[in-house]
Amino acid sequence: MSSIETLKRAVIVGVAGTLAMTFYTFVAGYTHLPHVDVKGMLSGFFNLNDMGSWVAYLGVGVFMAYAYANFFRERMPASSWMRGVFYSFFAWLFMQMIAFPMMGHGFFSGDMMSAIGLFAGMACYGAMVGFLYEQS
Repeated sequence: MSSIETLKRAVIVGVAGTLAMTFYTFVAGYTHLPHVDVKGMLSGFFNLNDMGSWVAYLGVGVFMAYAYANFFRERMPASSWMRGVFYSFFAWLFMQMIAFPMMGHGFFSGDMMSAIGLFAGMACYGAMVGFLYEQS
């Protein structure tokens, strides 16, 4: 697959995975499940307006899908959507131990319920990305 095709695929799959995570966050807010508004956190940390935060949020999703396809997909155990969930676990762990403390939220989002909520959203992202990449 050419690099342009790989990038196009990452954009489609990354946006779909990010929308799955966003859908979980939306539903969790109404059903009182633990969740974290990652787009809102990006907006606050980087002082972005609404459009800028959506671009950054979707951009991170596309970047993560590209990284999954090119560096992690063949190294993950299992197959299909489960590979994506394994990948999202390691991305979640990176966010909880490195990214969030740098943004001032502390290790594991500052509290365990937020950490669990973010993992649930990341699992939705990973399952969608893993499933869609296996369909190619």
